[in-house]
Amino acid sequence: MFIILLPLCFILLFCNWEFKPDTRIKETLLKSIIVFTLILLGITEVLSFIELLTPTAIVVSWCLIAVFLFGRIYLKKELSFNSLKSLKTKFLGLTKKRGRFLLIGSILGLILLQGLIYPPNNWDSMTYHLPRITNWLSHGSLDHYATHIVRQLYQPPFSEFVLMHVQVLNGSDLFMNAVQFTFLLSCILVILLLIEELDIASNHRVKYIAVILALTIPEAILQASSTQNDIVVSFFILCAIYFSIKVLKKTSIDYFIFFGSSAGLAILTKGSAYVYLLPLLGVFIAVYLYKIFKSISAEKFYFPIIAGAICIAINTGHYSRNYSLSGNILGADEQESGMYFNDEMNPQNLFSNLLKNIGLHVGPYPLNNMYDSGIQKLHQKLNIDINNPKTNFANLNYQGSSDFPNDEDSAANPLHFWLIFFSIIILIIQLIRRKEHASNYWIFLFAIFLLQIFLFCHLLKWQPWHTRLHLPLFLVAIPVVVYALSIKRKFLKRIYFMLPTFVFYGFLVIIFNSSRPFLTSSKTTDISIFDARSKKYFAKKPFLYKEYAQMSDRITSTASHKIGIIIGADDWEYPLFNSFENTSAVPVHIYMTNFSKTLLSEEDIDCIVTTSVNIASISYNGRDYVNQTAENISVWFYK
Repeated sequence: MFIILLPLCFILLFCNWEFKPDTRIKETLLKSIIVFTLILLGITEVLSFIELLTPTAIVVSWCLIAVFLFGRIYLKKELSFNSLKSLKTKFLGLTKKRGRFLLIGSILGLILLQGLIYPPNNWDSMTYHLPRITNWLSHGSLDHYATHIVRQLYQPPFSEFVLMHVQVLNGSDLFMNAVQFTFLLSCILVILLLIEELDIASNHRVKYIAVILALTIPEAILQASSTQNDIVVSFFILCAIYFSIKVLKKTSIDYFIFFGSSAGLAILTKGSAYVYLLPLLGVFIAVYLYKIFKSISAEKFYFPIIAGAICIAINTGHYSRNYSLSGNILGADEQESGMYFNDEMNPQNLFSNLLKNIGLHVGPYPLNNMYDSGIQKLHQKLNIDINNPKTNFANLNYQGSSDFPNDEDSAANPLHFWLIFFSIIILIIQLIRRKEHASNYWIFLFAIFLLQIFLFCHLLKWQPWHTRLHLPLFLVAIPVVVYALSIKRKFLKRIYFMLPTFVFYGFLVIIFNSSRPFLTSSKTTDISIFDARSKKYFAKKPFLYKEYAQMSDRITSTASHKIGIIIGADDWEYPLFNSFENTSAVPVHIYMTNFSKTLLSEEDIDCIVTTSVNIASISYNGRDYVNQTAENISVWFYK
C-alpha cells in the first residue's frame, strides 16, 4: 500500500529542481535519480544507527520526506509546474515516432510483466541477496550477524537496501524484480546523455539504435526481471563516466559531487565496481592534471578531494561494519577473497583469461563450438593450461558459451559481442589515421572501455558466470559502438537495417527466459506462468518446493518465533522466510564454522531448520531438539 511513496517522492524531488531556459531535462532527471538513491541510503543508515530499522520506521521516514518535498514545492509552485511541463514535452516528443515507441514499449512491457508474474527466483537471491534483508529487519539494524553464508555480510549492500524498501513499503516481494528494471531504464538515460557528450545525438537514428542495442543485450534482458545487482552497478558506473566527462568539460563543484556520489554508490553496490572504476579514475586523473596545469586554479585542486571524500563517506557504514568483524574494510577473509583473484598475474595468464572471457560470448551456434576448439588448440600450442587452477575459479574447467542465452547467470551476448569487436577495429583505425572529429571525448571513453576489459581479465579468475559481471562492459560499450558506426553513414545504415535481428533475438530471450519463461520448453526450467507463485521461487530447484513449504507450515503451526538455522554456504535461505512478509519470524544461525561465529549469541530458539543435518536430535544451548521430518531428503525440522 505504501509503495506509492517511492514514485511520489521521486516526482516531488524532480519538481524541486530549479528549471531555467538552458536546463537539460535528461541531466536533471539523472541528478534526481542519484539524489533519490542518496536519500534512500541516508534513511537506511540513520535508522540502522539508532537500531530502528523496522517496517514502521521506514514508512514514517518516507512520509516525512514526502511532506518535506511537497512543502518546498508549495513555496515555489511556478517552478515545479515548469519542470513537469518540460518533462511532458520531452515525453510527447518521444511518442511522435509511433513505430519506434511501440517497439521499445513492447520490449520493456514484457520484461516488466515477467518480473511481476514471477517472484524472485535467482540462485544468489535465494542464498544471500534477499536473506540479508530478512536478517536486517529482524535485528533492526545493518550490523553484521552470525551466518553460514558470509556473503550476506561482506558483499556491498546498496541494491539490497533498495529491495528492502520496496519489500517493506509494498508488504511483499511483488515489485522486487522491478528494481533492476527501473535501473535498466536509468542506464538508457545515461547512455543517451553520453551520446550527446560525444556530439552525435543530433542524428535521431543514432539514439534509437543505442536504445535498441541496450534493450536487447541478453544479459540485461534477463537481469531486468531479477533481483541481482549487475544492472544497478552498471548504472552507477555509467553515471561516474558521464560526470567525469562533464567535469573535464566544465570544472564545476556540482559535477564533482555527482561524480563522487556515483562512484561511491557503485562501490556500495557490487565489488566489481572497483575493477571498472580504476581505469576511469586513472584516465580521468591523467587528463584532469593535464587540463589544470594548462590553467592553474586553486579550486580545481580541492574539488577532486571533495569528490573522493563523498565516495568514501557513502561507504563508511559498510566499511566500518566489515572492519569491526574481520579487520578488513572489504570484509572477506583471506580464503574468501583468494577465491576470486588470479594467483598468478602475468602477460601469459592475461592473454589466456582474455581468450576465455571472450569465449563466454562468442556465438551463436556453431561459432561457439568452433571458437572453443580453436582456443583449446592454441593453449596447447603455447603450452598454457587452459584449466589452470591459479586462473580458473574453484578449479573449474573452461567451457564456452551456451547455444542459447537464456540463463541470467551465464547468458552470452553474441550479437553484441561481434558488433563491439568490429567497432573496436573501426576506432583503432581512426586512431592510427589520426582523423579529426567533432569531439575527442570518444577517445577518453574508448580508453576507459579497453582498460576495463584488460584489468578485468588481469585481476579476476575466469568463471562461467562472468557474463553477468561483464554487463557493465556491454552497457559502457553502447556509446562507443554508436560513435564508431556514426563515423561513416554506410555503417549506420547497415546496422539500422540489422536491428530487427537484434530485436527478434531479444524477444526470444524474453519469451524463453530459463527461470521465468512466458513459454516453457526444453530450453527452460520446468516452470510455467500458470504455476502457483509459491512454486515459482523454486524454478531452479523444483525438488525443494514441497519440503520448503512444509518447513513454513511447521514454523507457523508451532508458533515459532526464533528459528535456528544450520545450512550450507550456498544453500537457499530466503524461501524459508519469504511467506512471513516482514512478520515476527527471526532467523538465528547456529553452529557456524566461518569467521562470523564470533558474533553468535547464545540465545534461546524455538526450533531448528537445517539443510545439512539429518539425525535423531540436535542439542543447542542445553536443550534437545528432536527431528520431526526424518523422512525428508533436503531440509529437516527439529522441535
